[in-house]
Amino acid sequence: MKHADNPKLQHAHKQQEVILFGLPLKIFALAALCGGFLLLLALVHLGWLLGLLIGGLCCVAIFSPLRWAHKHDLRAWELWLHAYFGKFTKETLLKKRMFIMTQRGVMPYQQWKHQHDKRSKKN
Repeated sequence: MKHADNPKLQHAHKQQEVILFGLPLKIFALAALCGGFLLLLALVHLGWLLGLLIGGLCCVAIFSPLRWAHKHDLRAWELWLHAYFGKFTKETLLKKRMFIMTQRGVMPYQQWKHQHDKRSKKN
């Protein structure tokens, strides 16, 4: 039995993903809308020859970074949106212990802060 025939080894999200020019459909549609608008704007204001050149460069400037970002991960845009618009909640933040290195050794931050506060009050 080949691995491709085994449904347990196939990823369902990869089968449902529609890819155009190396981009997921949603990202391609957004990039095409922006690129088309800039191309049309350049054609109207700069004429056919210069408008096509500048509009084409704008389209390349839009599509190239998107294709580069999604080259290995088609869902990179979802991670970026989550990182950019995500809220910090107690589920996303992890408390970690912090230690301070001093000449006397390593001590927990709370202990260092307590000692440091006592010293600053004496002065």
